[in-house]
Amino acid sequence: TFVQHINGWNKQFREAFDEKDRKFFRYRFNDEEAHGDNGMVQFRKTEEDRQIITSTLSVKAPLDMECHVERFPFVIMKASLEVELCTLSTKGNKERLRPSLCL
Repeated sequence: TFVQHINGWNKQFREAFDEKDRKFFRYRFNDEEAHGDNGMVQFRKTEEDRQIITSTLSVKAPLDMECHVERFPFVIMKASLEVELCTLSTKGNKERLRPSLCL
């Protein structure tokens, strides 16, 4: 489960986005676009509280696996995931919100 918070969601942004638009940053995992069609990201819900929008998403992210040490009967694997968040733009690209990722 990923949870996104967009701070500073004021009247200007609210009017600039279509209501049908989902108000969350799109993802790319390991240079592959993540969306509902490929099953990587499923939108669950959005909650608005004044100037903060919180979106919850179910995520199935593909990990890049690499064998680090193999000593029978043990195998130590290294798993990595590259996460990229796309910019969120208003109609006509007049305003853009740029994400930052906190882990």
